[in-house]
Amino acid sequence: MQFGFDVPEGFVELLQDFTVAVLRYKPNDIYAYAADYFTRLNNQQREKAVGNKVKIFVPPVIITHQKSLDTDNDDDGDESSSGMSYSRSSGLSSESSSEAELKNVRTRRPSVAAEPYNPDSDEDDDEDDDPIFPKTDEQRAMLTDVCKKIMIFRNLEEEQLAKVVDAMFERTVTAGDRVIEQGEEGDNFYVIERGFYDVFIKDEKGNQKKVHAYENEGSFGELALMYNAPRSATVVATTDGRVWCMNRNSFRKLVLSQASHQRRAFLELLHSVQMLQPLSSYERMSLADALVKRTYQDGEYIIREGDPGTEMFFIMEGRVKVVQRDEILNELSKGDYFGELALMSDQPRAASVCAVGKTVVAVLGAESFERLLGPCLDVMQRNKEKYVVSPRQSKT
Repeated sequence: MQFGFDVPEGFVELLQDFTVAVLRYKPNDIYAYAADYFTRLNNQQREKAVGNKVKIFVPPVIITHQKSLDTDNDDDGDESSSGMSYSRSSGLSSESSSEAELKNVRTRRPSVAAEPYNPDSDEDDDEDDDPIFPKTDEQRAMLTDVCKKIMIFRNLEEEQLAKVVDAMFERTVTAGDRVIEQGEEGDNFYVIERGFYDVFIKDEKGNQKKVHAYENEGSFGELALMYNAPRSATVVATTDGRVWCMNRNSFRKLVLSQASHQRRAFLELLHSVQMLQPLSSYERMSLADALVKRTYQDGEYIIREGDPGTEMFFIMEGRVKVVQRDEILNELSKGDYFGELALMSDQPRAASVCAVGKTVVAVLGAESFERLLGPCLDVMQRNKEKYVVSPRQSKT
């Protein structure tokens, strides 16, 4: 059934930004989080008189619990490597604890407000202005390898990743150096090459609590640059070491702008896939955030017959051929998908798929497949019976 509702201008963008914030921070109390998020946004709109067409990134209040140092969960601290540092709970879930945490955050950071940031404003920047800091081949290789493991860089092309590495400059630290200071303005994003570093958060009484420690790897400092917020933690070097830094302008141009463009490309792709039509806008946005871009060269195998199935693929650019026992079953192109059959049946791959020319795919992992594509399972089940006939149906 179709409904003729008119979607207000800016409504989709508003929900997209809120969805990104929720997925990034995973608050324990989503209702309180939503109330605070939209209250802040409303106040900011009134105070700054920002036009309706400006897209705003608002620093959200994080309603969660700090992880103790002896837990096994992901890194904690507002300035952690994943950009989701306050989002991982230590397992404490009482209502009183949530209320106390919310009170502490509000008391600690009452005046934080985001500056408007429109990723599209960077589109016309002159690439010749991109900074390049000299590095040895060994340093470039090390930084490239490290950056590939950092979530915010995961969808960058090789050329874009090279620009990120070019924009990083070296800083040597000695034991006792305070690399970033809570409450200060954020100027750089940091990637650790070597050294040990402790992360501290100061409460409203001025007491510092150690919440995390880095040992010869990790990154921090991105949230202050993303939201123009003061540093939410202090990072102190406990040994001599070396970090690589990227300034605010380079970070926004090379990372945030590219991430926004990539997300739009994913959403455009997903809208073109007929099988995904049962998804709501929210579900489609969640799916876009779970995708990872991957490039294959001519003749390179994307999946092999008989291998276990751990991923599903959507073709963004190029073509692939589906081969079973040396017989070509089908050829697929932009907007087609494959790999879902092995995930649905928990069976090995029924066929091989290899690239025809340079091919770019969006990859969805098995866990995200099960979590996000529930509304499409009936469609995929029906397609299983006729996947050889139609090029847009299940292949492997």
